[in-house]
Amino acid sequence: MKRLLNITLIAALTLFTAQATMAQQTWEWEAYKVMIDLPDDFEIVKNTDNEFEAEGEGMDIFMYIFEEDISLAEMKDATVLVASEMDLEEYDAVESISTRGYEGKYVAGYLEGQAVLLAGLINPNNVTNFFVVITFNDDDRVAEDDAFRILRSIRKSN
Repeated sequence: MKRLLNITLIAALTLFTAQATMAQQTWEWEAYKVMIDLPDDFEIVKNTDNEFEAEGEGMDIFMYIFEEDISLAEMKDATVLVASEMDLEEYDAVESISTRGYEGKYVAGYLEGQAVLLAGLINPNNVTNFFVVITFNDDDRVAEDDAFRILRSIRKSN
């Protein structure tokens, strides 16, 4: 009986993981060859030389470029400055993040009743850096997990 329960649990987790994996699309911010995985309900609103914006059910993502030669330590200060300029409320301490090809800093906070994940990412090989803003419903734990998954999916295209 215990073995049947274990097999059923493994099968259910495998199915859940497969569905979560299939329910994504990969998009490219063409001007900078930045790849990002978004849930399949997202639609691209803007994909220009300066901005990338997409909207999904209960969540939005916005990325904008800035070309300046800054260090990871300076990105911490820049992220706090942007959070302040956005009037981000109750944001957490700055944390580090590493994605495939980018290093950065992020904070989580609130703006106008929405949860916000704000990250500043740098490319250590050039001066093309950008900020990522992901907004989602404050009381949606799944959306929070999705926001971090989206942020970690950001990578350089080949």
